[in-house]
Amino acid sequence: MITISECPLCNSNNLLYYLTCKDYLVSKKEFTLDTCSSCGFIFTNPIPDITTLGAYYKSDQYISHSDTKKGLISRLYHWARKISVKKKWSLIEDYVARGTILDFGCGTGYFLSHANTKKWLCVGVEPDAGARAIAMDKVKQVYNTLPNECPVFNVITLWHVLEHIPNLKEQLSHLIQNLESNGIILIAVPNPKSFDAGFYGKDWAAYDVPRHLYHFKQTQMLDLLQSFGLKHLKTIGMPADSFYVSLLTEQRRNTIWSLPKAFCIGLFSNLRARFTSEYSSLIYIFKKP
Repeated sequence: MITISECPLCNSNNLLYYLTCKDYLVSKKEFTLDTCSSCGFIFTNPIPDITTLGAYYKSDQYISHSDTKKGLISRLYHWARKISVKKKWSLIEDYVARGTILDFGCGTGYFLSHANTKKWLCVGVEPDAGARAIAMDKVKQVYNTLPNECPVFNVITLWHVLEHIPNLKEQLSHLIQNLESNGIILIAVPNPKSFDAGFYGKDWAAYDVPRHLYHFKQTQMLDLLQSFGLKHLKTIGMPADSFYVSLLTEQRRNTIWSLPKAFCIGLFSNLRARFTSEYSSLIYIFKKP
């Protein structure tokens, strides 16, 4: 395990205990979240080192890698993904008609497969060998890491990926270097300021320790990406995520009436977010000048 002594965002060493959360998926162990007293950033601390981090993804229930359709949670995940991919693609077409796209952390290649039908040049990066093999059945150019010789991209997407990356600023810098001038980058992450996050506290499924290393509030995401010279274009809520995350949380709690309760919490979270803009997950769109 690696203990973090400085805030990954602002480098302050004024760190405070925030929460203790449980890994329900693989290890069943508890992990600590700390917060920076200077900028308020929340992050998992300590974190697994690079040699052991992959072991925390080894579960058939990790749907973005396994593509399993067993059980209610899996079926809901696939339903939400089918809806969201069309919304995500419409966001891209608002800014770029056609070109090259990199899906960083592409999982089993579902989004890239959709991009491929639109006649884009598609490239994916996926570290997990099993998920990568499934993705390569859909799109030819899927790699373990970004190749040294690759095109600059008109669009780069990170769908629920940025929170997983150990070397946050270094990796972002590398990606932005491979983004075409006037290109856009779209980043989706969970939102710890959402109603469902506050309601469920330490049990909130989107903390997903230790796989999720960082937990971004809106101002922090804007500050981070703008520090690389990018222009913020838009932030969009992902309403389906509140239902999925709430149901996953309720089932892990093994509560009675988990489905109707999760629906109510998800619905209220979305209704509240119409006034606060604090949806369970958010998509951020930035442009490179």
